[in-house]
Amino acid sequence: MDFFVSKVALSICALLVVTILSGVTDRDRFMDDGREIETVLQDFCDVADRAFGERSEGTVLWTVPVLPTGNELELTLDRGVVLSQWEGRSIARQPQCYLHTWRWDGSALNESTVGDLDKGSGRLTASSGERILLTTAYVLFENDHRLLVFASPELH
Repeated sequence: MDFFVSKVALSICALLVVTILSGVTDRDRFMDDGREIETVLQDFCDVADRAFGERSEGTVLWTVPVLPTGNELELTLDRGVVLSQWEGRSIARQPQCYLHTWRWDGSALNESTVGDLDKGSGRLTASSGERILLTTAYVLFENDHRLLVFASPELH
């Protein structure tokens, strides 16, 4: 009986060693870029929503990470939507707060002005290692103060 138990124990140990070594040599086997990208996009949206949820003016600097698989990531912000594409597929997320990619010049705003500025502003694209500056500011909006969130590349 001891002989049989020792052979089973040795077999289990051998399988564990092979499993661990296969994970070391082929780390992409258990990593899924799609799932990792979804996590990164959700993290960015959560940061933007927390900044807006504080209901105060401020700035947050967020860095686009490299994926755990080592692949580069590119994020695009376009009309309030955060998008990433890879291998012919794309994932999009939208934070609860609307992200504006234009710079506020201090002038009073209204619905049509903000709509025109949102349409006229270009996409904001950032790759792994680049930083996105999220700024919350109270702006004069139709004779009232409204908190808006602006996203821009980090200025050096």
